[in-house]
Amino acid sequence: MTPFAPATVRIEFIDGLLPSDDLVREPDPAVRADVGPSRKPACLHSIKRGAADRGALSEIRRAAFDEGLDAPSLSRRYREVAFPVSEAESGERLRRQIAACARRLAQLVAEAGAPVPRRVAAAVEEAVGQLLEALED
Repeated sequence: MTPFAPATVRIEFIDGLLPSDDLVREPDPAVRADVGPSRKPACLHSIKRGAADRGALSEIRRAAFDEGLDAPSLSRRYREVAFPVSEAESGERLRRQIAACARRLAQLVAEAGAPVPRRVAAAVEEAVGQLLEALED
């Protein structure tokens, strides 16, 4: 297995980051509105294009083509630059993650055979309950 992503994968990744006015426009093929060209249902959410500035795009191109980074590495490295997330979205995602983690902790300490004393398990469950109530407000 080579450390380089196939050229088509890198090009598709970079293509998704470019502002739409930089792309060559081709007419869309005649297909049903709810089916994409691959004959699979079309994407339900739109992708925000052109979020990165020119300097970031040139850095991403260099990493993709000169360094030969694969698509997952590019995505991890440049996600915040190319696809910025608002503070509200980031806060909501963090709230959901904390709630999921808290629920899982409560389940684990309540399991039969858990190596946690009952008194501690009860205190943890109560604290998790308070945390979940605070997150809902």
